[in-house]
Amino acid sequence: RRGKLLPWEKFTSSSFGDYPIIVWTLLQGPARTFPGIWSAYRLHQGGVFSPLSTEIRLQNNIELWNCLESITPPYLTSDVVVGTVRTLTMYVAALGKAGKYGKALKYLRRTWIEIERLPVTAPERRQLWWRALEALIMPRMQGARNRWDRWKTKR
Repeated sequence: RRGKLLPWEKFTSSSFGDYPIIVWTLLQGPARTFPGIWSAYRLHQGGVFSPLSTEIRLQNNIELWNCLESITPPYLTSDVVVGTVRTLTMYVAALGKAGKYGKALKYLRRTWIEIERLPVTAPERRQLWWRALEALIMPRMQGARNRWDRWKTKR
């Protein structure tokens, strides 16, 4: 956008340079989009996917959400916090799968702090806390929650 400089110093923590710039630009006023999806991939021997581990990709996503929170106005903070909580929960699960329990507990605590910032009811907050805890405790037991829920409803 013309007339307003990009706050480059806020983008330095994120490895995703284009996404924060797009969000910041859209926050400045109306925009137009292309009629279709345009994508570019870097093709390499491994295909088009990133060679980074899940843990590192999620770490980069957490930094992206931090960056986005620094540029979004207060009325959008809860939207950013939802994304942060979701990503932190996935990160806790990845750390648990990797056996990095000390680091997982640290990020579980941070997840709970972020959950406190959400404008939700107390029962919804408790449910989010439990979901985050389950991400640490049961990362290898996919479907265990669904089986538990089905068992509870049959009783």
